[in-house]
Amino acid sequence: MYAEHLDVWGEFFLLVVDEIGVVFLGEEHRFENYRLSKSLKQPSWDEPEKIQFYKKSVYEYLEGVSKSIDLPISSVGKGTDFQEKVWQGLLAIPYSKTISYGELAESIGCPSSVRAVATAVGKNPLLLIRPCHRVIRSSGELGEYAGGCELKKRLLELEKI
Repeated sequence: MYAEHLDVWGEFFLLVVDEIGVVFLGEEHRFENYRLSKSLKQPSWDEPEKIQFYKKSVYEYLEGVSKSIDLPISSVGKGTDFQEKVWQGLLAIPYSKTISYGELAESIGCPSSVRAVATAVGKNPLLLIRPCHRVIRSSGELGEYAGGCELKKRLLELEKI
């Protein structure tokens, strides 16, 4: 695995990839917990060229050049079946649209599991790639975001929501 820090509008994210695809994209302190819970080895910082393709794609999204970050996702550290179902549901949310946690739960066939869906969204290890920032509360409030509320607001502004 290979890692590099990315400057996401003043917030430092950690991008971790392996030979298959992206393993993690988010705040570094969250990666350590994720890595330990999944028994992942410590990534290498010695080969930045291995990560440039991924880094470019993230920055193109943040600069408004691209409407998604379409990168291969590693099979390392997969979530539970339910988490994977929720995370796939995140990928179906179109650019510049938001949905509520309840709507997401309904879209994946689990309308009575709103809290479980919210928990799975909060454990998304691929911020920006799986656009959990597009999920808001049914009241219209932004709600929580693993990258922080200000970043969520800025991402929604980027998408002109």
